[in-house]
Amino acid sequence: MIKHISLCFVSVCFAGCATIAQPAQTSSKEASEKLFQQHAQQAIAKHDYRLLALSSRRLVIAGLEQHGSEQLKTLCGVRFITKSKDVLKTTEDKQTRSKLYEYAAGYNKLLLEACLKATSTSKASIE
Repeated sequence: MIKHISLCFVSVCFAGCATIAQPAQTSSKEASEKLFQQHAQQAIAKHDYRLLALSSRRLVIAGLEQHGSEQLKTLCGVRFITKSKDVLKTTEDKQTRSKLYEYAAGYNKLLLEACLKATSTSKASIE
C-alpha cells in the first residue's frame, strides 16, 4: 500500500513539473523572437545585410536552405555564428545548435527581404 501511495505521489510531482515548464519555454521563444527582430533591425539600419550561417561541413544559411547558398553568399554576404560547432557530441550541444538555428532562421528571413530590396534599389540606381 505504501508503495502505491509513494508511486502516485511521485507521478503527481513529475506531472506537475511538466505542466509548469511549458509556459517558461513559450516565454523563452518569445524573448528569442524579440531579440532576433531587434538585432535584424539594427543590422538593417547599418546596411549590414549579411546572413547568419552555422558552422558545418557545408555552408548552412539557417532557414534559407531552399535558396542557393552560394547565390545568397554573393548577393548578401555571410557571417558565421561564433558559438556554433561543427561536431555535436552531447545533448547540450544539440540543444544549443537548435536554439541558434531558430534564432538565425528568423533573423535571416528578415534580412533576406531587406537585402533583396537594397540590391534591387542599387541595381536600379546604377542602370
